[in-house]
Amino acid sequence: MLGGSVFWLVFIWTLPRLSARMQFRRTPSVQDPMTIAISESGLHVQSPHGDSQVAWSAYMGWGEEESVFVLLPQPLIYLPIPKRAFTEQQQAEFREALRRNIRPLRKK
Repeated sequence: MLGGSVFWLVFIWTLPRLSARMQFRRTPSVQDPMTIAISESGLHVQSPHGDSQVAWSAYMGWGEEESVFVLLPQPLIYLPIPKRAFTEQQQAEFREALRRNIRPLRKK
């Protein structure tokens, strides 16, 4: 019984990560470089496959971890933006734009 419970917890914990990794590997278009321009009206995202202008009001929250910024347009959909794409100064500017325009996520 204990072994089954441990297996189930490990399965639940690792499944989302494995699923995300497989989706990333199976979708070549998401691996292409993207350019994000920040303005007072929102974000302009360009890639070889599309071009979109998204107003700040479309995002319901944002968060930050050690290596990534995360924007949430909907509760279960997120846009990860790796910090390695920014210089230290650009990270600070982006963080300030997020603070001005989107409310932060509440940490539990």
